[in-house]
Amino acid sequence: MAVPKELHRVGAGQLFCLLFLSRFLLVLAVNSRFSDGGSILDNILSELAAFAANFLLVLPVWAMHRRRPGLDLLDQAYLAWGKAAVAVCLFYALYLVAVNWYYLSLFQLYIGNVIEVRTPVWVVAAGVLVMACYGALRGVEAILRASGVILAALCAGLVFIVALLLPKIDPLHFEPLLYHGPQQALSGLVLFLSHNTGIVSLGLLLPLVRGRKKLGFAVWNTGICVTLAVLLVVIVGVAGDYLEGQLFPVYTASAMAEAGPFQRLDAFYLGMWMMGLFMKVSFDLYLISYCITKCWNERAGKLSIFAAAVFIAAGAQLSVVDRAVQGVLHGLWFFGTLSAVATLALPLLVLFSDRWKAGRAARKGGAG
Repeated sequence: MAVPKELHRVGAGQLFCLLFLSRFLLVLAVNSRFSDGGSILDNILSELAAFAANFLLVLPVWAMHRRRPGLDLLDQAYLAWGKAAVAVCLFYALYLVAVNWYYLSLFQLYIGNVIEVRTPVWVVAAGVLVMACYGALRGVEAILRASGVILAALCAGLVFIVALLLPKIDPLHFEPLLYHGPQQALSGLVLFLSHNTGIVSLGLLLPLVRGRKKLGFAVWNTGICVTLAVLLVVIVGVAGDYLEGQLFPVYTASAMAEAGPFQRLDAFYLGMWMMGLFMKVSFDLYLISYCITKCWNERAGKLSIFAAAVFIAAGAQLSVVDRAVQGVLHGLWFFGTLSAVATLALPLLVLFSDRWKAGRAARKGGAG
């Protein structure tokens, strides 16, 4: 097992700012068409349930960290399973590639279906990937420093749009929660949990984090929940049932915002999308490099950044042009299964294996 050379300590606040940015993309792209239809307002219940579930899902990762504070999830897998842990490293690298297929394909669908651009969509996506590769090569410290500035800009843009939309809210647009049954809320819960790489990121980086980690996690989880709930209430209050047929409801609502001479503020939405996507892909490419370095060496880790970017570009483009692939990639259960393994099953297996080996060693020592 090779150890990455760049193992600088990072602040808890910086890390959770970056994780907030990663979740911010799902907030911008939330809709009801990708979660089995129904009222988009029911996603408030989905996020509340996901909020509670995150506190439970993080327990295996936190237990591993308390048991061996200096070792990350991959280190502990090597300790428990030896060379077989290479498969764990590769799984997490491929999982992060797949997650970025999803987000990049969403961005391409947005550009291709909503924004009228003369430049081919894949060229715009390639530009984002090139910048993300540069960010990943600079290392986690550079990404974390940029995350604070970009998060401030994203929050300012979102607050600006919400403030302009508040006067347009019509109470008649609201309907009772679960009015059409629980299906939307349940599907929304799977959607929110299945595209959350935050806990996986913690499993990989917790040994490097200094500061109040528990508080950071609580603020991050609560912040995402509150942000999404407020945003859903505002956009449903503005556009009502009209949003249920929209691919990007937040964009649709933001296009209704006006401020003096600025009649279409949906450009803010595009800017937020691109900044958030850049940070998300940069961070995940770095984590992919981190996983591959654990398998082989530093050189392989750096090369994996470019290889992963190519796979992400190809997978996202295939999802855009092939409806069958898009149906799988944007379906709930594909990522639901992957995320259940990555977030819960593998950490639990590593934790139990380590405890079992330690118990067996103690019994042998006692018998000797």
